[in-house]
Amino acid sequence: MLDVYHEEGRKEIENSPFVAVIADETTDVACEFQLVIVFRYLCKGRPVERFWRFYMLDGHDAKSNAECILNVLQPLLIHSPNKLIAQSYDGASVMSDKNMLKNELQVLYQRDELSTTSEAVSLSILLNEEGLNCTFQETLKLLVILITILMSTSEAERCFSRLKRIKTFLRNTMKEERLGALDMFAEQHFVNGIENFNNKVIENFATKKERRMDLIYRKL
Repeated sequence: MLDVYHEEGRKEIENSPFVAVIADETTDVACEFQLVIVFRYLCKGRPVERFWRFYMLDGHDAKSNAECILNVLQPLLIHSPNKLIAQSYDGASVMSDKNMLKNELQVLYQRDELSTTSEAVSLSILLNEEGLNCTFQETLKLLVILITILMSTSEAERCFSRLKRIKTFLRNTMKEERLGALDMFAEQHFVNGIENFNNKVIENFATKKERRMDLIYRKL
């Protein structure tokens, strides 16, 4: 199930123009170092924060954290490394043509339905719904960057609250893969939105290795 969950998450990240990463660490009940990674990006015009997984670290230092985060990011952004932005990011290429952005903003604020919209998310959705995403390309890129930039690490902190409920003293030998898979169930809204999720899980399980019985039914 976690494989299917990650595959659908990869598709969303590939279709998103930008992505931000949230990472935080803690020591669990078994005194093991846990790093949680959460991704923030736009999905269908709205910002989402997807829990990715817990990772057990060998060391409690910056080097161990950096290596783990880079190992997770590399396969996700191998074809588009510039997609990753951070809160301190201030060199956006969309600002290179300042005159174009200035002209778009001037036209935008002349329209009553657009000038009265005060939130970045609402304005981004409105531009897409009105079919103006091609007209206001630079403005839309700027809005997407503002929405994707992280405001806090609250989502990562919530993951640690779930960690305490999952990995208790009675289950303190639980390893990384099972822990991440169990915490995946907290992303119920995302999982429920995956089309044919059950069938995808069954196919993934059946094709992972050779089995005595053919678990995939195929119509002739």
